[in-house]
Amino acid sequence: MRYLATATLLLIAPGQAATQAGSPELEANVFSYLSRRNATLEQQVGQSSGAMTGVELAVSWNMLGATARMFDGSFSADVGDEAVGEVSRADVDLRAGPKIIAGQIGYGIRSFTGAFGTRRWSFVRVGARSAVSLGETGLRASLAAATYLGVSSSHDTGGGSGGEAETRLTYQFHSWPLYAALGYRIERFTVEDTVYTRPEETSGVLIAVGVRLTF
Repeated sequence: MRYLATATLLLIAPGQAATQAGSPELEANVFSYLSRRNATLEQQVGQSSGAMTGVELAVSWNMLGATARMFDGSFSADVGDEAVGEVSRADVDLRAGPKIIAGQIGYGIRSFTGAFGTRRWSFVRVGARSAVSLGETGLRASLAAATYLGVSSSHDTGGGSGGEAETRLTYQFHSWPLYAALGYRIERFTVEDTVYTRPEETSGVLIAVGVRLTF
């Protein structure tokens, strides 16, 4: 995928190795990303704008970790009505491996509220994440990507497919356990049921602020 290859370039830091912390780490943040959403239905393409906002909680210790997050947002039409509505997401992940490259597996729920009411899908998330500290600058570059497997729908016998990728450049303040992050997120999801196939894409610039504590 071209967007994943481009995002990977952001993590290149020659001679840089990830430092593995020996102490438990707790991280919590609030985030928002200004988003564009495209969706196709019956050969009609709709485009909309909105902001996805949410919260994220992560814990890690040595080469193990877990993450939980919830976020949602409403989208208003720019072109057509196919992409208009509200998207909600919630997921949990477990990961294992060094910070420079760790595998992850988890569970996600996605819902969309539009002209046909609320529809909900669940799926297994399988992917990887990487984090590289950029020397003593307080900066950390990270990349996470996942694909959706076993997509099932709560309203019919249909399923779907999809995946996501996200990059972040995080600055950790030296005197405080606070950090700020700037990044980019893209998610692609295709609804496949007995009536139609509906591909859609949501992407945008991500901004986050949070706290990171080491015990």
